[in-house]
Amino acid sequence: MNLKNYTKDHWFFLFLSSFCLFFLYAMLRAFKADEELIFGILFTLLLFFALFFFYEFFRKRNFYQQFLKQLDSLDQKYLITELIETPSFLEGKLLLSSLYEIDKSMNEAIMTLKNANQDFKDYVEMWIHEVKIPLANVLLMNHNGEKDLRLTKQIHMMENYVEQILYYVRSEISEKDYLITSCLLSEIIHKVILRNKESFLEKDMKVINEVQNVSVLTDSKWLEFILNQIVNNSIKYSQKKNGFLKFSVVQEKDRTILSITDHGIGIKDQDKNRIFEKSFTGENGRKIGSSTGMGLFICQNLCQKLGHHLFLASSKKGETIFSIEFFQNDYYDVLKEDNLTKK
Repeated sequence: MNLKNYTKDHWFFLFLSSFCLFFLYAMLRAFKADEELIFGILFTLLLFFALFFFYEFFRKRNFYQQFLKQLDSLDQKYLITELIETPSFLEGKLLLSSLYEIDKSMNEAIMTLKNANQDFKDYVEMWIHEVKIPLANVLLMNHNGEKDLRLTKQIHMMENYVEQILYYVRSEISEKDYLITSCLLSEIIHKVILRNKESFLEKDMKVINEVQNVSVLTDSKWLEFILNQIVNNSIKYSQKKNGFLKFSVVQEKDRTILSITDHGIGIKDQDKNRIFEKSFTGENGRKIGSSTGMGLFICQNLCQKLGHHLFLASSKKGETIFSIEFFQNDYYDVLKEDNLTKK
């Protein structure tokens, strides 16, 4: 707000004031008043109009400058009503009152949507836990009867997709579920291998685990899910013959890097920068037909929340390497304190 714009906005007041002064001057001249008296009256009125004009300009300018400055400094603009002082002029008070009402209405609408969204997430999570029971029963029945590897594979695929939904929901409300502790990588990797043993047998894939007695700070359940998703991708896109999956680790002073190497069809160069995007399937996913493009996206999201770094280390025809970088620093101490407080 500057004087030029304010003057343009109040042109009618200035025009009316000028007209009144001219009319008064004409009246006084018609009644043959003394020149000194005319000059005194007109000067007094002009001074009054000028003082009133500049007083209004400066108090409004100060308010709006402070308003815009605080608005620019806020990331969450709706908080402006909590910071701005109540102005001394009527238009400003009406503006502030309107903003309060708008904020109140917006907050009520947002709260309604949040509650509805939370109810939906709670229902989805409950449904997932319920549907896992019949899936487990079907898998057990298949093991106890004439074991069909094709049926087992389909059941595992359903379990994997159900688990994807569960962790996608949990990634949005992660404070309910994660717990950072010191975990042995070899134990988590062993669980993942056992979960996928039928698929390894079907694909005739060799599994190499070079990880021994290495601990990292993470959430064991979340990391198991992340590794399982990567392993499932490796199995899905593996070569028909001579396939292998290798787990290896590199330890440094302040970090540990776990690498998962597979013998597969690789990732196309044009897809490498987009594999962690939501719903991105790429050329390989379109060929396979069963890819949802959600697995790696969820893994990346979970890793970010845990403070890990998931990245594609290398990919060429015949080999793909995914790596997870675990850090050893104060970040995890903060996460653990937050978890203990929330639990």
